[in-house]
Amino acid sequence: MKAPDPTRRLKKRYLRARYIGAYDERKLQAELLALFGELNYGKLYLKTAKHDHAQKKIVFRCERSKAHELAGALSLIKSVRIIPERISGSIKG
Repeated sequence: MKAPDPTRRLKKRYLRARYIGAYDERKLQAELLALFGELNYGKLYLKTAKHDHAQKKIVFRCERSKAHELAGALSLIKSVRIIPERISGSIKG
């Protein structure tokens, strides 16, 4: 199978955030699903890229045009307290 053209490939951004308290991925998915709805949640292409339990930091991967929407939504969620720190085009370190 041939790789897709560069123009059709997913353009992704990485959002680094820290969390306070316990991180529960299921709660986070449920809250984001409630905020965005099924269609827009699917368009996020959300995935956890890295998770550092010791420093309580997490890196999410999402679609480029939805990165700022995701950062805003993460700051609104109260069940899992997540504070967005930075949006980047690549992961360093």
